[in-house]
Amino acid sequence: VTIDSVPGSVIENIGNLFLTQLGISETPHTLRVNPGLVSFNRSSIVWNGFGATPGNIQLNGGTFEVQDNFGGIGEVTNFSASTISGFGIIDADIDNDGSILPSGTGLTIRGKFMQPAGSVTGSVITLTNSAAFEGKGTVNAGFTVPSGVNVTLTGDAQFGTFGAAAAAGINMDGNVFLGGFNALFRDAGLIDFTGTTNLQGGTLGVVNGGRVTAAAKLNGPGTLGGDWQMNGLLNTNGALNVTAGSLTLGAVADTQLIMRNTAAGGFGSINVAAPGIASLNGNLEVVFRDSFDYVDGDSFVIVNAPGGRAGGFTGVAYTNPRNGAIFNLVYAANAVRLRVVRGGCDSIDFNNNGVFPEDQDVIDFFDVLAGGSPATCDPVQGCNGIDFNNNGVFPEDQDVIDFFNVLAGGAC
Repeated sequence: VTIDSVPGSVIENIGNLFLTQLGISETPHTLRVNPGLVSFNRSSIVWNGFGATPGNIQLNGGTFEVQDNFGGIGEVTNFSASTISGFGIIDADIDNDGSILPSGTGLTIRGKFMQPAGSVTGSVITLTNSAAFEGKGTVNAGFTVPSGVNVTLTGDAQFGTFGAAAAAGINMDGNVFLGGFNALFRDAGLIDFTGTTNLQGGTLGVVNGGRVTAAAKLNGPGTLGGDWQMNGLLNTNGALNVTAGSLTLGAVADTQLIMRNTAAGGFGSINVAAPGIASLNGNLEVVFRDSFDYVDGDSFVIVNAPGGRAGGFTGVAYTNPRNGAIFNLVYAANAVRLRVVRGGCDSIDFNNNGVFPEDQDVIDFFDVLAGGSPATCDPVQGCNGIDFNNNGVFPEDQDVIDFFNVLAGGAC
């Protein structure tokens, strides 16, 4: 069937409408999908007159379907001057270079949603368990992504209500793949990320806070923007940077730092820019790979927070250390460093100011032993721990004995 239409004409359904091999003359026209089903039996359609003139698809509570000859899902292409608008169900893949304008209860997309150059502005877009988003640009609307559905960026993108007061409507139960690009999410409140989020060198920003839930994962390297809470698994996989906000690790969080040589990506670290604060809790696993190089006395800043550090890790595990090395964590006001002990006692430069032996090391040792935080400790590395002999027992008299023995030039 070929339907010839004059500019501004409307083709609409009353009930169910099944079309095969439909041709449309090259004039602007509108397809209105009322309650019921409009089904195309072909692999793909271009609803703009099969030419350069724009066309429009208006959903008015119905279902718009594109099926190929084998019963599989087909595709609709929305060119740059065309629009898809309204509320209802789109049972098709969408290739959007134009405008999508959901209204009311919004548009539910059962196919793959590809947006290489277009935009979305309106109420809400809901993906389904068989769909995925792949693209860039603006989704200026509510955005619901169920479990198992992937959001993959091909360029920078933003999701949520921008240009007006933020409205609730971001539901991120699926997986996010930034691919080195930048994504910004805006909701009226905290956004829960309950799937797997892969920064892949990109930046994931939130306007009113983000939270990785207990069963979720966040993989670096990359950057988080805004305030973030971590209750799941955090694998920095290199450097994880936090800008314009603070990072809070919850009591059930599991943080994994991969220690690699520089040529293999460098060692894992958390870096929170001032005035943000790093609040630590939960478990830490330090994993050594690629024959990571270290010698006795080496220290590595694994948490750097010039704006302040609060709390500490409640459990620490070391995986694949070489030569039976022993490590400890040294906490400072704005940092945490991993120190290589490999048996034996700490250095007599207890306050790590580079001057030793000196009376101040003795004063600071007893200050820390008494529970103090001396201002003379190095601002980044802090003072060493009170377990001076690194036998895992502290506080104890033997630490004091060994401290003075090493100070006098003796062995530990």
